Amino acid sequence: MIDLGCVMHDPRAYTSRYWLHRALAESAAEVTGIDLDSEGVAALAARGYRVLQGDAEDFSVTERVDVVVAGDIIEHLGNPGGLLRSAREALVPGGCLIIQTPNPWYWRNSVKAMWGREVANNPEHTCWFDPRTMRQLTARFGFELGEVAFHSRYRRDRWLPLPRGWKHTSWSGVLTPRA
Repeated sequence: MIDLGCVMHDPRAYTSRYWLHRALAESAAEVTGIDLDSEGVAALAARGYRVLQGDAEDFSVTERVDVVVAGDIIEHLGNPGGLLRSAREALVPGGCLIIQTPNPWYWRNSVKAMWGREVANNPEHTCWFDPRTMRQLTARFGFELGEVAFHSRYRRDRWLPLPRGWKHTSWSGVLTPRA
């Protein structure tokens, strides 16, 4: 398994209970993290994690893997097609790419937009993806987007009586290469 963007902006992210790389490392037989942040990669390697410095838009591996995870990274890229191309080459036949990204239709964002306010986001983000645009983009690179799941770590959002695509802060999907 490959985990792209494992540093998650901050070399101290490993202390967060939401740190994805730890969850993957605890549940997968083998996981290699890849991140552009050399300082963060060095800090995680010093803690015993298997991590490499590399670019999510252009990476290669010596051995193909079953799963590539791109958790909250595609929205940071200037060339998301590079990630898709690299991931497709890294996957074994029958493998999958799991992507998670912020939900542009999250109810708080939508309310701000309705009132004519600019929706604040991480200044490192380059674009928003909803499931439809992700399906269209990934099809161009030979992937098929399967089932989509919506998520929010905020309890208040999970209990709101709103449609699932509006009440959650992020969404994820499993992409499989088309034959």
